[in-house]
Amino acid sequence: MADESDQYELNGISEHLFQKWKHDPVTKIVMRFLMDYERQLAEKQIGFLRTATHTPDTFTLGTFNGQINAVGMITELSFMDMVAFYGTDEEEPDAA
Repeated sequence: MADESDQYELNGISEHLFQKWKHDPVTKIVMRFLMDYERQLAEKQIGFLRTATHTPDTFTLGTFNGQINAVGMITELSFMDMVAFYGTDEEEPDAA
């Protein structure tokens, strides 16, 4: 039985091509960097909280949390997450 994700393509990218990209040595080192960066952000947040001489403002804490969550989302991204976000009728994105 074929995996459900095998029936979808986004801009010509299939689950198979996504998995090839995800396991490419260059991608692996980028993902390693992102996971290390995420850990470093969390450690900075803890350090900030420990050394704060006043109650930290919610903007600073929200910034730390947002950065940590964004990096975590990227490192855990699956093909089906993108299919769910874009739907199955995704067209080529406009050039930036």
